[in-house]
Amino acid sequence: MNFVIPLIAIAAGLLLLQPKLQGSALWRATVTPLASIIGSGFLVVIPVLAHSAGSYSLIAMSAVVFLSVWLGSALRCNILAQDQTAAIATSPSLVHLERLSGAVLAMAYVISVAFYLRLMSGFVLSTVNDAPDTAPQMMTTAVLCVIGIYGYRKGLSGLEKLEIYSVTVKLAIICALLCALLVFNLQASNNAPLLSTPDADWLTILRQLAGLLLVVQGFETSLYLGSEYPAKVRAQSMLFAQILAGVIYIGFVGMSLPLMGPLETAEINETAIIEVVGVVAWVLPMMLVIAAVMSQFSASIADTIGAAGVIQQETGGHIDNRSGYLLITGLACALVWTSNIFEIIAYASRAFALYYLAQTLISVTHCWHSEAGSARYVKLVSYAGLSVILLFILLFAAPLES
Repeated sequence: MNFVIPLIAIAAGLLLLQPKLQGSALWRATVTPLASIIGSGFLVVIPVLAHSAGSYSLIAMSAVVFLSVWLGSALRCNILAQDQTAAIATSPSLVHLERLSGAVLAMAYVISVAFYLRLMSGFVLSTVNDAPDTAPQMMTTAVLCVIGIYGYRKGLSGLEKLEIYSVTVKLAIICALLCALLVFNLQASNNAPLLSTPDADWLTILRQLAGLLLVVQGFETSLYLGSEYPAKVRAQSMLFAQILAGVIYIGFVGMSLPLMGPLETAEINETAIIEVVGVVAWVLPMMLVIAAVMSQFSASIADTIGAAGVIQQETGGHIDNRSGYLLITGLACALVWTSNIFEIIAYASRAFALYYLAQTLISVTHCWHSEAGSARYVKLVSYAGLSVILLFILLFAAPLES
C-alpha cells in the first residue's frame, strides 16, 4: 500500500495535466472555485464533525453539501441574469445591500487569504527546529509578496497557471487518499471504535454545523471571473466545482468514519487527521502535509482572484484586477502582522453568510422580474427559505474552532 499510493497520485496528476483538459475553458474556470472550496476545510472537517456531529457525521456533511449546492443555484441565477443592475434598481435597499455585501466579501477574502497562508506557513515550519517566533509571519509575508507581484505582472491568466498546478497536486493526493481509504474500509474489521451520539442538544449541533458553511465556501468566485469567461461557462463551472467537491467531501467523511473515534476527545486542529491516517499507511501523513500546503496555497490564490474581481466590479473598473492583487496581498500582510487570524476567521464565516444572504435576496428580485408561471413561485419559495437559513447562520453560527 505504501508504494501503490504514491503511484496512484502520480497517475492521477498526469491525467489532470493532459493538454486537452488543461486547454478546456470550462476546466480552467472550474479550478478557481474548486481550489477555494477544497481549502483548509478539507483537513479540518473530519475533527470538527467528530466533535459536533459524532455518529451523524456523514448525514451532517451531506446536508452541508446540499445547502451549498442549493445556495449555488441562487448565485448561478445572478450570473445568468442579463442586467443585474436594472433588476435591482427598483429596490434601492437591495442596491445598497449588494454594495455592502461586496465590500464585506472583499474583506472576508482578505481574511481568508491571510488565514490560508498563515496555516500553510505553520505546516511548513512545524518541521523546523528553533524557528523564531516571527517566522510564520515572515514566511507568509514573503508568499503574499510573490502572489501580489506575480499577479500584477502576469494578470489573471498567470495566477490561474499557479493555481492549476497546485490544484493538480492537491487533487492527485486526494485521489490517492480516497483509494487508500476505500481499500482500508474493505479490509477493516468491525473492531473500529464507533462514534457516539452527540451529547449536545439539536440547536447547538445546528449552530456548529452552520459554521461549516465556511468549509464549502468558495464557489462564489465564479461570479467575479466575468472579464475572462462568459456567463454560461461561469455558471457551469460553479456547478461542476460544487458537485466534484461535494463528492470528495462526502466520500472522504464516509470512508473516514472508522478512523474518527479517537478524534471525538482530541483537540480540534489542522494536523489531527494527518496523524490519524497514518493507521492506513505510513506514507499518507507525508502526502497529506503536501496536500495541506497545496490546499492553502491554491485557496489563497483563488480568493485573491475573487477579491480582485469584487474590487474591480464595485469600483466600476477604476481598480483593475492587477492593481487589486497588490491591494489585497498588502492588506493581508498587514493583517498577518497585527491580528490573531484564528479569532478573526469566526467573523469571516458571518461575513460570507451576509454576502450569500444579499445574493439570495437579489436572486429573489431576478425571479420576480424575469420568471413567469409556476417556475417563478417555486424559485421564490426556494430562495426565501434559503434566506431564512442564511439569516440563522449569520446570527447563530458557532465558529469552527469551538
